Amino acid sequence: DGDAADKSFGGSRVSKRQQEKRERMLKKQREKEAHEAQKESNRRKKMLRVAQKSIMLWDPRASARKPPKESADLIFSVGELFDLPLTLQQTTDPDFLLRTIG
Repeated sequence: DGDAADKSFGGSRVSKRQQEKRERMLKKQREKEAHEAQKESNRRKKMLRVAQKSIMLWDPRASARKPPKESADLIFSVGELFDLPLTLQQTTDPDFLLRTIG
């Protein structure tokens, strides 16, 4: 059994063609994961751009202002962590939002 095309892979013998096929599949999987990561990154960037236009920081003793980009990302992550949009939508207490804000 001296075939040079066969290599030991994980304790089993794999032909060169099988190894190349596996490498192509792994490469395709990595490309797909990179594409998905890029899509998610683009989605988050778009959300941040929209948030920069629509989120305002409110202080009763000062004028409203737009948050810096870093704060918008933090606001989104806190919203996702505590599921704030759903919580605010489901509230039936009219003063809940005012007490939450401040």
